[in-house]
Amino acid sequence: MSHPRTSSSLPANGAGSPVTVDGITYVWNTVTGRWETQISKNINIVTKDTDANYVIPPSSFSGSLTSKEAQPVTHKPNEELLTVIEVDTNFIQLKQGIASLERELTYWTHEVEEEAGRINTINSTLFDSNNQVNFVPRTTGGTFGGIVAAATPTSANQNNSDVVTTQYLQREFGTLNRSLIPNQVATNLDLGSSSNGWRDIYVQQSILPDSSANIHATELRTDPNNPAQQLTVRYRDVDIGSFTNRFRDLYAHSGSFFGGTVTIGDASLSETTSGGLLIPNNSSIGTEANEIPSSFANTLIDERFAVTGQISERLVGTFTTSGNISTNNPVKILSTGKVTAVTSTTTSDAFVGIALETKNNNQEIKVVVHGVVGGFTGLTSGTPVHIEQNGTITQTKTTTTQKIGVAVSTTEVFLFSISNLDTYVLGKLKIGLEDLSASVATPGSGSGSLSYNNGTGTFTFTPPDLSPYATLQYVNQEVTSLIDAAPGALDTLNELAAAIGDDANFSTTVTNNLATKAPLVSPTFTGAPTAPTASSTTNNTQLATTAFVQNLAGAQEIGDLSDVDINSVQDGQVLAYSISSQKFINQNQSGVGSGTGGTVNFIVDGGSATTVSNDIIIFLDGGSA
Repeated sequence: MSHPRTSSSLPANGAGSPVTVDGITYVWNTVTGRWETQISKNINIVTKDTDANYVIPPSSFSGSLTSKEAQPVTHKPNEELLTVIEVDTNFIQLKQGIASLERELTYWTHEVEEEAGRINTINSTLFDSNNQVNFVPRTTGGTFGGIVAAATPTSANQNNSDVVTTQYLQREFGTLNRSLIPNQVATNLDLGSSSNGWRDIYVQQSILPDSSANIHATELRTDPNNPAQQLTVRYRDVDIGSFTNRFRDLYAHSGSFFGGTVTIGDASLSETTSGGLLIPNNSSIGTEANEIPSSFANTLIDERFAVTGQISERLVGTFTTSGNISTNNPVKILSTGKVTAVTSTTTSDAFVGIALETKNNNQEIKVVVHGVVGGFTGLTSGTPVHIEQNGTITQTKTTTTQKIGVAVSTTEVFLFSISNLDTYVLGKLKIGLEDLSASVATPGSGSGSLSYNNGTGTFTFTPPDLSPYATLQYVNQEVTSLIDAAPGALDTLNELAAAIGDDANFSTTVTNNLATKAPLVSPTFTGAPTAPTASSTTNNTQLATTAFVQNLAGAQEIGDLSDVDINSVQDGQVLAYSISSQKFINQNQSGVGSGTGGTVNFIVDGGSATTVSNDIIIFLDGGSA
């Protein structure tokens, strides 16, 4: 609240001047007979390293002030930083001074309002038609009777003799655009106080430590404004907060920690000797349960696998080139999906592997993304291999290199899978059942073979040459020929053995038995051989037994002879040979031969007859006989 300059809250007639009420100091003006606030004395500022001397002209006050008054502000000794309390107190005192000024302005506003009536009556005298003051102001003082209204200056940081309005003051103090510099001679000026501290401090430039503080450490850093120049950076023994008395939150755009370690609770992030970042074990991503295993992205595991000897296979992807690429060039993948050689004009930020061949622009090229790659020289086996930003292969680790593999010999590198690109390459190279086929080749020599063409996915079976061997078909055929339609009871060896009486010496037995038999040709029988007796009518090559002969004797007729043909036998006929029928036939006695033949008399002995029963005369025709 404002205090009228004759208020009972202030002593009458300037008694006890100066007097402090509500934290504001008042002095008695003997000329006006009123109390006036002494704003400058209500602000105590503490500075770090700048002295100040604020001089107040004697015309500002009356009474005991007979000459100008200096208010010194001295800086803290030894270039010490302002304490938080001192900074808070400075701002509190500044706020207190602003409040005093507001109260003073309020008072004078009321005074101007009281004089408004008189001002209006003499307005035409005070101002001309252009609203310009046309009189010389009084220099002996005076009091406005009411609120003084004036145009608010529009330009910021204005510094002249214009009247300051409350609007201007509020605006300028709400958005300061110049430094708040304490009095150089002041030594106890604070920005805020221990009881009235500022809530937030927003800094556009820097809060610097006292330049006189002890130097804790130094290092060389590249000048951000001149990268070619190295600057010596000094770290002083000045802390913000302490181990036991800490700030709650810290908001900053960037930070640089020379010590190399940032502690977060019980965990810490540390730099490596080559400028990398080492995160502690048990670290997680997203949630605490999503813990990163120690083998994740750990090329140490790759190094150890490289020495197991299980590194014969390698993973090769096919890409399209962007520009010319040579064999063994490190390549990176571009945003277009093409690959280009990592050279001094590019960087290795998207390195994917080593080229296996030399190709020109916009050609397909094979790139090893994992596995053994040869063609290098001068490598130290068992030592990690790195790539520089310009594509140079090296075995020296620096802050600009990237580990890509380990040397397995002086000329070969086992390339790590340093990206998840190997997953996509594997997905592209995998095959399904429909991708495979099989074919049978012409039989070859040896035991046969089975080969696979990884370009066509074809298995080729080459059967062995079985021509020198008996096939099942051949054996069956030969067995069939051996049996040769033999009856079922004699088409096996067991049946044949049974047929010969299971006699292992069958041939000897048969030979011995045959030796006791007469041969077919001119056989000689001994003893009394017998044979079946044929019937009396049998007429073939069958042997005739004595029984057959006895049976046939006396019973045989001449007509039964094969060369005799007798028909209608008559008395007195003779048996004569007929040339025409080629047989002996019966015929009458008919004549004498044309020659001088004779008569043959056959005396037929009938056996027991004692006399001749008949005379048969046979004429022999000798032709010319």
